[in-house]
Amino acid sequence: MNLQLSNTVRNISAIASLIFLILFCITGYFFFVSTKDFSDKMQHRINIQSAAEDLRQSSEQLTQFARSYAITKETKYKKYFFSAMGIRRGEIERPSPYGSLYWYQKSLGIEPSDEYAQKQSWMETLPKEISADSNFQRLLQSFKQSEQLITTEERAIRAIDNTLTKKDELYRYVNETNQEMAIRLLFNDDYYRAKVNIMMLIDNFQAQITEKADVDLVTSKRRTNDFVKIIMLFCLLMASSSVIAFQQEMKISKFINKVMLNSINEKNEHNQSLQKIANTDSLTCLPNRRALNIKLKHEWERSTRAKRPLSIALVDIDHFKKFNDIAGHLKGDECLFEVAQFLATKCRRPSDFVARYGGEEFMILLPELNGEQAYQFLETLRKALETKKLTYPGTNQVTISIGITSLIPNKLYDMQSVVKTVDTALYLAKENGRNRVEFLDSERNINVINS
Repeated sequence: MNLQLSNTVRNISAIASLIFLILFCITGYFFFVSTKDFSDKMQHRINIQSAAEDLRQSSEQLTQFARSYAITKETKYKKYFFSAMGIRRGEIERPSPYGSLYWYQKSLGIEPSDEYAQKQSWMETLPKEISADSNFQRLLQSFKQSEQLITTEERAIRAIDNTLTKKDELYRYVNETNQEMAIRLLFNDDYYRAKVNIMMLIDNFQAQITEKADVDLVTSKRRTNDFVKIIMLFCLLMASSSVIAFQQEMKISKFINKVMLNSINEKNEHNQSLQKIANTDSLTCLPNRRALNIKLKHEWERSTRAKRPLSIALVDIDHFKKFNDIAGHLKGDECLFEVAQFLATKCRRPSDFVARYGGEEFMILLPELNGEQAYQFLETLRKALETKKLTYPGTNQVTISIGITSLIPNKLYDMQSVVKTVDTALYLAKENGRNRVEFLDSERNINVINS
């Protein structure tokens, strides 16, 4: 009887094991398909983001080179302009790697270690499946407008070279020199509007791509949780069948956990890559405005709960527009990068946060520092840059103006109003002679500390 019962139990265990194995294989197949689909989508998003960033970079480079040539008449900028345009249109072999530092190295006389690939236009670098993306038309429209803007930039170059066509002469004002015409074409309101339209289309495209990626991530997590629940149910059924089935289930469970962990790690890596692109300013390598808004909200809420001080500062590079007009936008970008790295290295505490606020402005968050402490720290920072004597050929020494406020956040304060107070403090620093620190009290909004 016992032997018969034992055989029956074994048979039931064998049947249960077989059913579990079949169900596990089916579930595992759908889990694999879901994981692969998510991985493919994430890779597709990363490829599209890279293509959009490449378009932004090439558009900015052509503008910088055309403007630098119009202002300085140095032939190297003309050479860079047509080289960059040839690479973009597939007329010249594309260097590999071809990142944002490539032309900076060229400008400094450093020859990058190019490993030339085949000739490939920007359109040919796009992923094949991008045409199916509903937002692709925005990116394509941005590319077409950028190509139209190149016509204006080429006309400006011809003006400097004294090779204007009859059609080009129609764009000249009365008694206007060739250089004046070139500078006007590249710095007038129509040019700026066209440039803003191009960048807004790229920004909107990237925002839509990021939003889609976030939705895909949430959907994938939900599916993963469903698969986990199903698999855990199978494990419970096996555990109730017999000791042997339970041991087998434990082995399978360990295998499943390993597969799931590898899959989740892979998804996290894809998501982190996408987040890094979305939250980093490509020129200065600092967190961008999007990342700053998230961090400011987090620190504001933390300081409110803990009833601890939070100091906020805005940093502006003095006379930066004049610097650009004299040294050119390529040197202006180098200056922005060097000041950004200087600020990042001086704000060493783990809680300190430095981000690009916009243009030549940076925002610094200093949690746990009251007004006096923050003021002394920023005054030391300002003097350190002044002592560094950062200069560029033909320009004055680079200095900074800083506006600051400090408070213990509570429900009576509006975060945006406090940010406006910081902006007002920065305005005072510039009005009072620049290269100084000004502090405004957030509660009374009056100047209470003078540098």
